[in-house]
Amino acid sequence: MAYEAPLFEKILEEGAFSIRRYPFFKTVVMNHSSWDGYSGFNDLFNYISGQNKQRQAMKMTVPVINDVQRDQLSMEFVVPAQFYDNTPEPSVNYLSLKTYENMHLGVIHFRGNPSRMLIEKHYQSLREWLQQKGYQPSSSYFVARYNAPF
Repeated sequence: MAYEAPLFEKILEEGAFSIRRYPFFKTVVMNHSSWDGYSGFNDLFNYISGQNKQRQAMKMTVPVINDVQRDQLSMEFVVPAQFYDNTPEPSVNYLSLKTYENMHLGVIHFRGNPSRMLIEKHYQSLREWLQQKGYQPSSSYFVARYNAPF
């Protein structure tokens, strides 16, 4: 089964590393401080299942995103493109909508259970690669998960 994902343009690719440009996408967000990566999943799933102000169900998309900023972590589901112009409003105050526009992202692909230690190890490798290519990485980063739904 293929899942919808945000459209992007590859700017550069070398092995597991790449630089991508994402012109536009939206997410529904739940902020939390747990590093298990699953806090908020059920609340977000309920949102796309129709528990929103418009009672509009949406298909699951990929990836599930964690936006990591210091010790704060969000969990985000990508909104399907057909809802970009009319995105259903969350019906609970702990979910919010977020828009990403014209983002350039450094990417590293890796497998394994994304523990905090593994994520930070790969993040450091990505930062070093980006610096070698003349880019100045920001202090925050995303973890994009592509886990099968079973």
